[in-house]
Amino acid sequence: MKGLQIVLPFLLPAAITVALLTCQENPIVPNDDFVEPEMISINENLIFTYGPNWDTTFVPPDSLPMLVVELEPYEIGKYEVTNEEYEKFVRDGGYRDSAYWSEDGWNCKINENWSLPVYWSENKLWLDDSYSNKKNTPVHGISYYEAEAYCNWLSSKTNKNYHIPSSYQWVRAAKGPDPGTQYPWGNNYNRNFANFIFLPTDKVTLEEVSSFEEGKSIDGCYNMIGNVFEICLFHQYSNPLIEDVCYYSSAGLALSSSGDPCYRTMTTISSFSIDKDRRFYALGLRIVKEKNL
Repeated sequence: MKGLQIVLPFLLPAAITVALLTCQENPIVPNDDFVEPEMISINENLIFTYGPNWDTTFVPPDSLPMLVVELEPYEIGKYEVTNEEYEKFVRDGGYRDSAYWSEDGWNCKINENWSLPVYWSENKLWLDDSYSNKKNTPVHGISYYEAEAYCNWLSSKTNKNYHIPSSYQWVRAAKGPDPGTQYPWGNNYNRNFANFIFLPTDKVTLEEVSSFEEGKSIDGCYNMIGNVFEICLFHQYSNPLIEDVCYYSSAGLALSSSGDPCYRTMTTISSFSIDKDRRFYALGLRIVKEKNL
């Protein structure tokens, strides 16, 4: 795998169980209900510098080339995807319908016996999640494949093109207009502006997606740093978008090169790349759609 990769101590082992998924105790009843997310328009200052104002925990600032990126106007979620939003996908049979999944994703779902996010239960869904058990706290413990299927499902319900953000789109929304800021809210660190988490960690409670108003980005996105890692499609500096190898995720936490926990200092580039089938505690989603689509 190309690109920076950190093996985190709390990544869940793969469960190799081949089965058709059923929900005996909590039957999934198809319905047309969905929650359409509140979006932030990014339609100005779309040319910006991508790289190497990295989190220098991992990469020396002079070790990567500068890249000038120009984006088309787009919309990105004001908030992380919530339990309430994701529950609609689950209850509508999203884990039972291969139409929403890529071929690799569907095969993985079957092989790994996925029917819910990691910390949900068949009986009470997110109410039994010890770390995120309110309707407006972020869904977490999902893989790239599940995030992709959720976006496809929501797109089919709304007739709009929702999808996982590219790392370019995420970085522009997190840092604001070029040259961007060190934190979403500006250049000065403030412990009270985000739900900072240490890694490795005894898993802590995730906050509601509308929390930390003072820490929102210049464009108005909440929790671009802190709370969950947010799944993104990774751009290499010299290669096209890599969709079949790895993905990047972005958040306000990191490991130092020595393995000691530390605060992440930049919201510039994603912290690590992991396989599309990996699921763990702090991994969640913020979604994007192209303008006027």
